[in-house]
Amino acid sequence: MPNSRWTISERGAAGLAALLLCAGVHAAEGDGGEAWRTDASLETWLYGDAYRLTSPAPLPQRQYHAEGRLDLTLRRDALRVELAPRLSWLRACPPGGADCRSDGQASLNQGYFSLASGGEQLAAGREKFSWGPANFRSPSNPFYFDSGRTNPLADTPGIDLARWTHSGGGWRLTSAYVSDTRTLAQPRQRDTVLLKLDRQGDDSLASLVFSQARSQRQGPFLGAFAQYTPDDAWLLYGEASAQRRGAATAARWLGGASYTSAAGRVWSAEYLFNGDNGAATSQADPAALRGRHYLWASVQSNPQELERYWRLEWTRNRDDHSQGWTLYGERRLQPRLSGFAMLILGEGGAGSELGGFYRSGVTLGLKLFLL
Repeated sequence: MPNSRWTISERGAAGLAALLLCAGVHAAEGDGGEAWRTDASLETWLYGDAYRLTSPAPLPQRQYHAEGRLDLTLRRDALRVELAPRLSWLRACPPGGADCRSDGQASLNQGYFSLASGGEQLAAGREKFSWGPANFRSPSNPFYFDSGRTNPLADTPGIDLARWTHSGGGWRLTSAYVSDTRTLAQPRQRDTVLLKLDRQGDDSLASLVFSQARSQRQGPFLGAFAQYTPDDAWLLYGEASAQRRGAATAARWLGGASYTSAAGRVWSAEYLFNGDNGAATSQADPAALRGRHYLWASVQSNPQELERYWRLEWTRNRDDHSQGWTLYGERRLQPRLSGFAMLILGEGGAGSELGGFYRSGVTLGLKLFLL
């Protein structure tokens, strides 16, 4: 097909999924130990985007998406296996509708096993290795600065790792070796060693993070986060990190708060100082933040509501004074069918971060719940 292609993003992903699944089925047929328990969900997403562009950059004006998302969990005794294979298809059309291109991809979003015994846990494979309370960005994480929490359509992948966790008396120590972050945006990290120490209290949680990537010319990453819940409604939190890059030290920090009403509605606000902005970061990752000072706020309906859900987000770049709005809504149409819509608005001058490429965009789609 002209202007079309299919790829398997990671060689052996499908083979690994099949191998683990067959191993689980084979073990389930044995009569020793606890029987395997299986939890599965399968969703099909069909949606399209349209944008009103303001920049001559080669950006798509219309996009059409089809995605299959399978999440499978196998449990037996202390062993847990997680598999999340994905199939996706995208057709992107530039302004004018000519030269539309289609791409298909098969990938393994997550695929790992974990073995727990007492206060010890061992895990290996591809796992989403994120933490912290922040929504807009997560400065305390060396891999998931943008964890996708502000994008209701995001399907954030895991990274290839092996980790060991020891827990006891309110303390938790995690050591991990991350072999590759190829599933995430640039800059790519390889052969990274990480240590993370958590302290859990009755109404607080604090964490210290240290990591060092052998394959990059950077100093060690030092991160931390803390959160405090003074009552059932309020959550106060902060995250920070520092890393030496070349002759300078890049520092990031975020402060935020959220309030949950009696009806379950959640209000959140955050401020981010991004000391890692600049031309080098933008060249390595085109989606990286370009400014230093950001405000972000959101309000959302009760996330536990099954029939309908909505949320409104606002972001402001205080350096170039651009701002953006995102409104998302979803409603259950049938027991196994939901419809969703998203509206984004950008405001700012030419070349600004949040208003320099498009003025508005709309997304319409359906979710089909097969399992």
